[in-house]
Amino acid sequence: MKKAFSVLFALFLFASGVLFTSAAAPAQSLPSAEIKAYNLIIEDNVYISYAVLFENAEGCETGLLIWTAPRSSYVYGSADYTLSPAGTAGGYTVFEFRDITAKQMTDVFYAAAYVQKDGNYCYSAPKKYSILQYAYNKLGYTGMRTGSEKLADYLESMLKYGGRTQTYENYHTERLASDKFYRVKAENAVLPDGFSSGLYKEGAKVPLTYTGEQTTGRVSWENAGGSPFETKSVSGDTGITVTVGANNAEYSAKPSYKAVFIGDSRMARYNTADLIAQFARADGINIYGIPVTNYLSTRDAYNLYGLCNSGRTAITNSTFLKAIADETPVDYVFCFAGRDFTLCYGSSRTNEKKALALIKTALLESNPNGKIALISSNGFPDGSPWFDSDFGDNETPDASKRYVSTSAAPNRLRSEHTAAIKSNAAALNSYVGNFCTMSYVGDGVEYYYNNYYDEYGIDLYDENRRDPSPAGSYLTAAITYAQTFGKTPYGSDVYGKL
Repeated sequence: MKKAFSVLFALFLFASGVLFTSAAAPAQSLPSAEIKAYNLIIEDNVYISYAVLFENAEGCETGLLIWTAPRSSYVYGSADYTLSPAGTAGGYTVFEFRDITAKQMTDVFYAAAYVQKDGNYCYSAPKKYSILQYAYNKLGYTGMRTGSEKLADYLESMLKYGGRTQTYENYHTERLASDKFYRVKAENAVLPDGFSSGLYKEGAKVPLTYTGEQTTGRVSWENAGGSPFETKSVSGDTGITVTVGANNAEYSAKPSYKAVFIGDSRMARYNTADLIAQFARADGINIYGIPVTNYLSTRDAYNLYGLCNSGRTAITNSTFLKAIADETPVDYVFCFAGRDFTLCYGSSRTNEKKALALIKTALLESNPNGKIALISSNGFPDGSPWFDSDFGDNETPDASKRYVSTSAAPNRLRSEHTAAIKSNAAALNSYVGNFCTMSYVGDGVEYYYNNYYDEYGIDLYDENRRDPSPAGSYLTAAITYAQTFGKTPYGSDVYGKL
């Protein structure tokens, strides 16, 4: 089931225009450089050896640049040392940095390889390394121990000697090689030197800078166990400062958005909101909802749905404003909007527009960068006992208005209904302007039934022929997530109820 749906899912996204692929441009034979490996060599003296892969660099000038402090950019002419090749090994060019003294065991050296052709320079990504890093790796202080007992004894003695040399020469005594250090590692964030990992002395205060580019929402900082410990709004300083403890530490910074989901049973039956949130979490994005009392709350672990109440009345000002009136503003309002106006259940397009206007106003007041994500209906299949016409205010579904099957497969989605859904959704989208994203779920449904249902037999509708099946809910969530956040969930290990 999962394998079959995985295949179909790619087709669904393709049909809905949400696969983000493009033809690759023909590769050009441009010079390139990459530092493939680096290691400490212990002989009569201690030095760092670098293995660099140069490609398309025949007849070009090559070299390795070394800096003793981090830079905003690592380019030729700014380095403290420029090294020439020391030889080759295994298809790599070898460079040796030998200008290291005993007092520099905790110094971090930054390296970048370069190729120069016709006055133009091409650089590798910078790498950083130190004697301290080598020793801690071998001793197992940053992970699994990789050195022998003999080497471990040597390195422990070497670090003590380095610390004493620093003290004697009064060199960086705030960071002695004989001190205890711990690794700090960051995801979606960088340390003060611009790298994502480094060794810091116990008790040191280390600023972490978020590297995301979101314009709305918050940044949720989490520890290695995935537990959030601090949240920052993107409207202010998103960075944090951590104090190095007596353990290695890992931190991650994740985009975090507050969302309200408005819909009916077609959103709630198999928890489409939760599926959208799961796709987001798989991409390192947190989506959390506002508790809103509604008649579907017993099915909804997030209590996100339906600002329409059990009396099927239109959305009200007080209800929505109450929902967003807390300490953090709403970033996304997901509105399930189809020909049948489920945004305001049992209401007209006029009231649907009024509801959208209210949402837009309330959302803008709390968050100028907030978005409305309109989700088009999955539509009704032929033979559905639900209505098939426009209707007036507060009119409920009428079984007499059921579809008349015109095909041999009565569960196929009718193309005219898909067109009507898109027409209404487009009108609503136009009404609120660029404030919206639009997800046309019906396109994927129709494409599947017309091309692949006979082969795979996966029904996208529940037994009532109105609500989506688990597969239909999965498709709705996947298309909505892709269109809203510009990411494809294809290949995700999220399966929902499949």
